[in-house]
Amino acid sequence: MKILVAIKTIPELMPQSSVQESAENKPKFVLDPFSEVALEQGLRLLESGQATELVAVTVSPSEQGLRAAMALGCKHALQIPTLTDDCNVIAKLLQQAVEHTKVDLVLLGKQSGDGDNHQVGQRLAGLLNWPQLSAVDQLQLDGNIISGSGLCAGGRGNYQTPLPAVVTADLRLATPRFATLPNLMRARRLPIERLEPAVVSSGSVEVVAQQRHQVVRLGQQLADTQALATVLLQGELA
Repeated sequence: MKILVAIKTIPELMPQSSVQESAENKPKFVLDPFSEVALEQGLRLLESGQATELVAVTVSPSEQGLRAAMALGCKHALQIPTLTDDCNVIAKLLQQAVEHTKVDLVLLGKQSGDGDNHQVGQRLAGLLNWPQLSAVDQLQLDGNIISGSGLCAGGRGNYQTPLPAVVTADLRLATPRFATLPNLMRARRLPIERLEPAVVSSGSVEVVAQQRHQVVRLGQQLADTQALATVLLQGELA
């Protein structure tokens, strides 16, 4: 069985960092947490012998996410060097990657930590006409049958389907591993295959601005419990 894991990088926002990129302030990009979980699940299937090959793919002009994936243990990487925020375009490009690599299973995060769109997996499954297991936090593979479960409205959903299939991962599916320094250094020299995008349009969705949430903290020091009771009463009457 051959697996394709779609990964994405997002800005790493520290408490004092800015979301706006400039010459003086360029945010550091890291693997999206949902991508990390999907990659970890793929690595586990590979290490258990249930998969014979694992390919990481990214739709991005940057190699950074693929280098991180290879440092974690992925041996093959595929880059589609284009920049787009349109989920439909991304799904079409991933369809191109699936047809190019001839995989049996696609793993990806159920959403991304920056856009939270929750669309790419579903769109990809529709384009491929493959069944999908969406937002799973448990996954089992038995021969050609893949089954999983995840939270849904009112409880849990249990799913089962034959391969090929698309699976989107919840954060509870697996705990990602850490890359060692030697593997990080080695990943810098590994080859990355590039696939020219068949879809040349960047789509109809464009990110025009980014900003942090404005958090207002109204701290007040009170002398005693009587003062607290007064404040609470005033708050209820306001």
